[in-house]
Amino acid sequence: MIPSPGPEEFDELLACYVLDALDENERAMVEEHAARDPLARRRIEEFATAATFAVQAFGPPESAWERLAAAAFH
Repeated sequence: MIPSPGPEEFDELLACYVLDALDENERAMVEEHAARDPLARRRIEEFATAATFAVQAFGPPESAWERLAAAAFH
């Protein structure tokens, strides 16, 4: 059995979830947890807000443009 992540590790998973940086299993774990935990849902909203502010202030990472171009032209 895989041990459950502690609070700090789960916060990292929530942040990575917002950034779409989880594999399929991790994403499913976060979604299942958030479905029953209002605090997790609130943390996801907080991370999403922070990510939005960061993109507005600094622009998206160069890799975002590369992925967009690859998706559009392939």
